[in-house]
Amino acid sequence: MKNIDFAPKSIAHFSNPSHERRSNLNLNMFVEDLYGGVIPIQANSIDSFSAKIIGSNEEKVKIMLNSFNRHTEHNNSQLICDVVQQIAQKLAWNGEAAYEIMSYRKEDKINYYLHNFTTRRLFQIPKYYIQAIPISDYDKWGKFLNILPSDIVWYISMPSQFGGVKEYKKYLKKLKKFKELNPQFLKDNLYKKGSYFNINKYKEEFKIYVEKLFKKIGWNKRDWSSEYKTEFYVVLREVRFSWYQTILREYIIDSLNELIENLNLDCEISVSGLPTSSDILKTKKDLIKGEMKLTEVVDYLMQF
Repeated sequence: MKNIDFAPKSIAHFSNPSHERRSNLNLNMFVEDLYGGVIPIQANSIDSFSAKIIGSNEEKVKIMLNSFNRHTEHNNSQLICDVVQQIAQKLAWNGEAAYEIMSYRKEDKINYYLHNFTTRRLFQIPKYYIQAIPISDYDKWGKFLNILPSDIVWYISMPSQFGGVKEYKKYLKKLKKFKELNPQFLKDNLYKKGSYFNINKYKEEFKIYVEKLFKKIGWNKRDWSSEYKTEFYVVLREVRFSWYQTILREYIIDSLNELIENLNLDCEISVSGLPTSSDILKTKKDLIKGEMKLTEVVDYLMQF
């Protein structure tokens, strides 16, 4: 085995990253709900579920996929679930993710390792990706630009059904307008005489705001009640959100298979036994036409 210098060319992260998103309750809930259902937690316990690595380069793909994990997973089915979940999490938080494709030789075989790096201040030009290094980090890196050939970068962003990375980030930005359950000015004026604020009206308006914002995607803000909503709308909303989660899962798997093909590996990731986006779309149409009862739709979604 030949010893390889495994130092990545990309810069994993810059100093002073923004932690604003981590402290935003509504943003946290939406992101967790989105990526949390891309692969159901109980997927491997579903009899019909199957996740396989098919092809002559199975071991190489398995090594590459394990580079996404903090630990080595030997079970292929669990490994695929973990990787899809990891990528979905990054896309849900940032709308995009970037990985440096690193290769190394072991026992006369070339293997691949994917190193995640920040998409903050990342720009793409023909044949290259450029990391614009902040002034505060110049002393550390000794330069303002880090240039990466595009053939060593795997970049993935939100699919077109979400409006792509730009539109998706607009959703996140709008949701971040409300950082707390109560507005900051209410806390600031809480003990001032003569101040009055109708908190119940504020919460009601916020519910309406979120409903309008996520009408297309169908996120329920973990509110399954039928207050201000019909039961039909509540169920239809769940179907919409399930469809977007399924779209994201299929997109990630397709993107991984495209990466595998580009690396000239004779392999394919295959996942079956879960509803496809076409299945969910048919369920939605049947619900709207009245060909499926509300209880039937709920029971169908609850299977997964």
